[in-house]
Amino acid sequence: MAYGDYGAFVYCDEVRRKDKEDTTLFGSSEELEMMYSWTTCCHHGILGDSNIRVMCHKQGLPYIYELTEDGAINQIKYVEDEVDPFDYDTITFDYKGYHFVFRSTKPYEAIMIEPDGTKWRCTYDYFYGAGFE
Repeated sequence: MAYGDYGAFVYCDEVRRKDKEDTTLFGSSEELEMMYSWTTCCHHGILGDSNIRVMCHKQGLPYIYELTEDGAINQIKYVEDEVDPFDYDTITFDYKGYHFVFRSTKPYEAIMIEPDGTKWRCTYDYFYGAGFE
């Protein structure tokens, strides 16, 4: 686990992807590090290999980011500010051909299905993850 007692397990088509656990959002290129220092810190689980990624960090709602052709990283807003980030039941929506399902079960669960059908899944929480397997 990256730090503390938080952790995650990440799967792509039900095959565990340890390279997506305790890692950075889009890699650690120097240009991205300079532009977005938060991309270089370890996040508990990252879903995706394409330009759209889901970041599962600690507890609560995951974050969705898109790396644009010009190198910018944009956060995708998908819920209203009134949604409790720790107790939201199930959120389902689509964006640019991707399908997302987020659940506030214990542990939290994030699912991303890419346009080609590739299914990513992350379970994450406090006192959970690779350090407790």
